[in-house]
Amino acid sequence: MEQVRHEELNRPSSLEAMLRDNFYNKKHCIKMSEVELKPIPGHEGFRTGWYDFGSKVVAWGLTEILPGGSGPMHRQLCESTMFVLQGRGHTLVNGRKFEWEKGDILFVPLFAWHQHVNTGSETVRYARMSTAPLFHYLGVYREERLDPPPSWERADQESGPIGKVILKKDEWIRGNWEAQGEGATTLFEFDYRIPTTRQIPSRVEPGQIGNMHRHASEAQIFIYQGRGFSTLNHVRVDWEEGDVIRVPLFAWHQHTNTGDVPTIHMKNTSAGLYNRMSMLMRDAKKGFKGGDVSMLKDDFKPY
Repeated sequence: MEQVRHEELNRPSSLEAMLRDNFYNKKHCIKMSEVELKPIPGHEGFRTGWYDFGSKVVAWGLTEILPGGSGPMHRQLCESTMFVLQGRGHTLVNGRKFEWEKGDILFVPLFAWHQHVNTGSETVRYARMSTAPLFHYLGVYREERLDPPPSWERADQESGPIGKVILKKDEWIRGNWEAQGEGATTLFEFDYRIPTTRQIPSRVEPGQIGNMHRHASEAQIFIYQGRGFSTLNHVRVDWEEGDVIRVPLFAWHQHTNTGDVPTIHMKNTSAGLYNRMSMLMRDAKKGFKGGDVSMLKDDFKPY
């Protein structure tokens, strides 16, 4: 039998090669101004687009609605969480009206009929956290822009209980923030059916640096408030309000607040899904607070 040479046993694994390619050959940050917004035919005052990193699991989108405008009544086989950045309006969810304004958060349950309406005098803008890529990847995504059923009771039967839909700004911004590393986090009590984390928001105080860590899950982070930078392995990525940061699978990362107000960022992550599949792994460099990050360059070795 032919002997295997020592150097062949020490070659990078195919997993390391995939992680390296995922790190170097995709964007780390997309600014709000880079999102291409396109109108929906028949709803010209409604424009929507994506922070498109090419993920097959998680995504952030951006929508604008002109004064007096509205989107189509529709439903889709995915869940969506909407963060109102500007303006006021209401959303119909299975026939129920939920009014919202800047700072509020709205959860659209799986396959529930919904329509967003601008009732104010300025353009509405909201970011949305979606699980649509996962359903597309699995080949089961559906979106319907049809007439809703003759009764909203029938809609509830088809979508299941809608649970909590609206979270007012005062409710979450002044809620129970639990210390986590050098920052803090709080829970969103929405009935997510797709495994995800409910610890979506994180807050870092001015001058604070988060813990250096990594995990075997993807994360896309929307910067809701503040400015600073993230260290991804050895790469510095500066960000400000409205940007989305992509944390590549298994990349070391930590977040630093360089502004004079607390930063608040919203995490869209596949951690919950991987945890359900017993595939979630985490690692941390406790006490690492910046300094020489060259040691992290090309560190894609699995556990």
